[in-house]
Amino acid sequence: MTREDSIKVVKSFYAALKNMDFDTYFGLLDQDIEFRACGNFPLSGIWSGHEGVGKLANSLFDLMEPGQCGWGDIYRIVCADGNGAVAITSGGGKTKLGRDLDQTYVHIFKIRKGKIYKIYEFFDTVLAESALYGNDLVKPEKRPKAPLDFLDEPEL
Repeated sequence: MTREDSIKVVKSFYAALKNMDFDTYFGLLDQDIEFRACGNFPLSGIWSGHEGVGKLANSLFDLMEPGQCGWGDIYRIVCADGNGAVAITSGGGKTKLGRDLDQTYVHIFKIRKGKIYKIYEFFDTVLAESALYGNDLVKPEKRPKAPLDFLDEPEL
């Protein structure tokens, strides 16, 4: 695969998320996908295969307010080669607890033969604990105004 092939796969991944097109989404994932969610909270860990990734997605969607969430519309691929890509993105929405999950993510994608076979996802687990489960951990006194400001900068 080329760098451009990897970029195309990742762009298709985010487009499928944005449109909640799960046929396309799962079509981009290798049957033996490993989705590794960082941290130490209920949705952290290694989710394997289409069944595991589907279980992760359903567990998350069950905690979100229907029609009040979205992922995949804001992202920036910051690095790519023929084996994968790194992207920064944001997404979330209202949870069933009435809280905002306005999350920033870093995704590392490993790709072979046009399919994603590993995803490493990094995010603010304190925000996730609070918004999804009502577990209010110690929060910073001052939140950054716009953690994705750099996305407005021209690409190199």
